[in-house]
Amino acid sequence: MIRESHWDCVFMRLENDLPGCRLIELNCHADARGRLYPLDLRHLAGFDASRMFLITVPEDPLGVCRGGHSNSTRQVLVAATGRVTVDLDAGVQKASVVLDRPDVALVIGAGVLNQMRDFAPGTLLIGLAEVPFSQTQYYSEPQPSLFAARSTLA
Repeated sequence: MIRESHWDCVFMRLENDLPGCRLIELNCHADARGRLYPLDLRHLAGFDASRMFLITVPEDPLGVCRGGHSNSTRQVLVAATGRVTVDLDAGVQKASVVLDRPDVALVIGAGVLNQMRDFAPGTLLIGLAEVPFSQTQYYSEPQPSLFAARSTLA
């Protein structure tokens, strides 16, 4: 398990270096029945979700990559199970974040290129996006013109 001081460092770096990107620690309600992680997107990420997507990987995920693009909408990723590395590219600023806890969500700003790699077997990645798929534009490079337009947190 990653030490809290490491997470504090990652949290600070994302908020300072990458437009619209940040990590959110989710509240956990645990009891004998298990754990519940509520995610109030409007409060925590500044938007409501119009689309949800799930990413699973084959039993042997060696070499599997997903994403590799930027898009016109903000999104949130949570590793419900397993582990994945998310590479973020805002042009000059770049960062990599390992998602391996269901109580940490990654907000990705519009226009920031993201690629998911190094999936652990059995990973289930939950994605939430601000607008429907049909209204989302995809780009092969970071889109700085979208950083300010959609990255403002409510």
